[in-house]
Amino acid sequence: MRDRGLLSRPFPYRQYNATTWLIGITVAVYFLVLALPAYVDAAVLRPSVLAREGAVWQLVTYLFLHGGMLHLVFNMLMLFLFGSPVEREIGSSEFLTLYLACGVLAGLFSTILALLSAAPVAILGASGAVYGVMLAYAVLNPNQIVTFWFIPMRSTTMVLILGALALLFQVTGQRTHVAHLTHLGGLLAGFIYLRLRLGIDPLGAFRRR
Repeated sequence: MRDRGLLSRPFPYRQYNATTWLIGITVAVYFLVLALPAYVDAAVLRPSVLAREGAVWQLVTYLFLHGGMLHLVFNMLMLFLFGSPVEREIGSSEFLTLYLACGVLAGLFSTILALLSAAPVAILGASGAVYGVMLAYAVLNPNQIVTFWFIPMRSTTMVLILGALALLFQVTGQRTHVAHLTHLGGLLAGFIYLRLRLGIDPLGAFRRR
């Protein structure tokens, strides 16, 4: 097999339940924040603060914060359902890198667009990373039938619907309390990761559906 270079050099395949660890840490942080709310402001992703003060850690810390129990449960449920099989397929180290890369790039994508529009936004939640993981699941299992909104459909169809809704809500200004740009950024980050890091053409999986 041809070596694609350092960027795509594979990690040794290992299994150490990264999905479970991510869920456990995220849930622990949620309850820790309830006990110590004073630390939230420094951890939430605020594009203006990141640009002005160089608070680059916010691109990671925002992933582990959530605005409520429903927000937390939904994200962690999606991470468990779609992250676990992706982790089994590509290995824990690769999966952890995928998750964090999608989260950071989704946050960076949202930050750039927020700064360009001068919109005063605050972003928190694992949704960007989870959307990237869901794209990876669909690309790796394009014909897998999943139940989404109680309707059986292919995994690729589910991702297309989620992407279309995020774009629609962003353009129309609906559900402004949701970070639609971060969702779109997560999908874009997942696409880039799969293409550059794993050498997989995501469009091919959707064309074959």
